[in-house]
Amino acid sequence: MKEIKALSVVYAHHEAHGPQIFAIELLSQYCAEVDLLYCNVAESFWNFPSNVSLIRDRRKLVPQNKVYKKNALVKWFYFVRFVYKMWRSSIKRNYNLIVLFNPSALFAYRIIYKLIPKETIIWYHNYEPIDKVKMKKYSQQWFAYQAMYKVFSKIDYFSLPEKEREIFFPINLLKQKWLFFPNYSLLALHEAKERVIENQCVSLLFSGVISPGNGLEEILQVLSQDILGNKLFLILKGFLQEDYKNKLVKLAVKLGVGDKIKFIPVGPWQEVPTILRTGHIGINVCVKSDITSKTLGKGGSGKIFQYIAEGLPVLMNYDMKQYFKEYDWAIGTDLSQQSLTHSLTHIINNFDLLTRSAIRSFKTELNCDIYFEEIFNIISSKKK
Repeated sequence: MKEIKALSVVYAHHEAHGPQIFAIELLSQYCAEVDLLYCNVAESFWNFPSNVSLIRDRRKLVPQNKVYKKNALVKWFYFVRFVYKMWRSSIKRNYNLIVLFNPSALFAYRIIYKLIPKETIIWYHNYEPIDKVKMKKYSQQWFAYQAMYKVFSKIDYFSLPEKEREIFFPINLLKQKWLFFPNYSLLALHEAKERVIENQCVSLLFSGVISPGNGLEEILQVLSQDILGNKLFLILKGFLQEDYKNKLVKLAVKLGVGDKIKFIPVGPWQEVPTILRTGHIGINVCVKSDITSKTLGKGGSGKIFQYIAEGLPVLMNYDMKQYFKEYDWAIGTDLSQQSLTHSLTHIINNFDLLTRSAIRSFKTELNCDIYFEEIFNIISSKKK
């Protein structure tokens, strides 16, 4: 329905999360105009289509790491200003559709929903639930959590990337059944070409927040091996705290593989696909205990689908593998040296077959384009 004018709201920076970018790209295909309201906490590099307009919550850029260090009063000031921007845009532009992309955006809507025209369609998509155990009472997160119980009966559509996460939301308050919108990658973003092992060098690649609980220490211990005559290397791309980086470097030097690990810092999201093409095997080991990690399911971990979109077979822990039993490119392992070596040997020995299979899965079923079209057809029918 190309006559739809939409406002997309994210209380963060949209380029911090790949699926956020994909959703805006897809919105632009189905809407006449899309305004994106976001927090000015990072430079914006992504080139959206011409019908997408960016609305910063403030003119001055204040990096996210500096925002974290601000006192509570300043943080509340930032949030109130964001809410005002959202209200002003809603009244001025008279949107047909407002899409909320995280709990704080829903909280902002909770404050102004009575001022939004009743005919405006509201769609709330949640990428990541709030951890009740970690939130402080009367914090912004706490109020965002409470907001669900106030406005879930008001919103028109609610979507999640994974069924396992429905337990964190009062879905009984919804007008209708929630919708499935997984963290799959975007077709247009990737070359989707098969990878080739050259010069007997195999690069294992991890993309995302680099932190304990991803099996990286154990993977470092197998880098000294040659598997089927191939040398192993490790590429780490993403946000990394300095103390953890120092720990990994120290361990790599101790194991004699200091020259086999490469760090690529956070940069513009558009460089991610290019970097993925330098790898051969994607790493998606997650043995963390937080609620997000425990409920990733099949649709919750975006990096898996970015890996296969570039033809990388994926090494994952057995708990994750249970969601991907039907895919040969998903290779399960535990963190023992024997299991890691066995799994890597299997991938390398069958690499041509697995890279083809990964591309085929991405093109035919594991891309977000398919699911967005289904959701937007439902939304369009409501507008009619």
